[in-house]
Amino acid sequence: MKITTVITPLIKSNMYLLQEESHIIVIDPYASEEIIQRTRSREESLDYLFLTHEHYDHISGVNAIKKDFECQVLCSKACAERIIDPRLNYSRHFEAYCIIQNGMRRGEAPKVEPYSCVADLMFSEYYRFDWQGHTIELVETPGHTIGSICILIDKIILFSGDTLIFDHKTETKNYKNGSKDFEGKSKPFLQALLPDTVVYPGHGDSFVIKEYQF
Repeated sequence: MKITTVITPLIKSNMYLLQEESHIIVIDPYASEEIIQRTRSREESLDYLFLTHEHYDHISGVNAIKKDFECQVLCSKACAERIIDPRLNYSRHFEAYCIIQNGMRRGEAPKVEPYSCVADLMFSEYYRFDWQGHTIELVETPGHTIGSICILIDKIILFSGDTLIFDHKTETKNYKNGSKDFEGKSKPFLQALLPDTVVYPGHGDSFVIKEYQF
């Protein structure tokens, strides 16, 4: 399986393309014309858009990509309930979010229009399926947001969204029980992963989970 990382202009969030032969999954889609044209010209099948959580910088490409491809949007039920609301996905106040949470100055933070999108498939707690010879497990990992998930592929590759970012403690201030949920539900799952699991985070470079300091 080939993994391509695209760093988006929205606070340098990572979008990932997973490709197995002619089939593609996009994780945390951004509306990149380059990606759309590349996929269309090669006659590849875009099967799914996975959302690791509901924040605008990780969902902004859903509608644009869905115009061109008959793919399904898959996320947690809690995420699905929030991507439809510009207040809850932070697009309505994205500039303020960037200033407060990412330390940007006014004028540096991107200004965006209120945005919403819709999930096609959703799950609670855990969902597993096979895709092109790979086992994909989606696990709810609340803490950063209530809708956060991690995506585990073949037990050795993890897409963590903003749940794990190297050299950063998980930001759990986005909702009331964030810290409690992370400590009680998400952290035990993450600590039980195989030590050589490669983590692809929502921001920054990939790392091996045994290098992460919980």
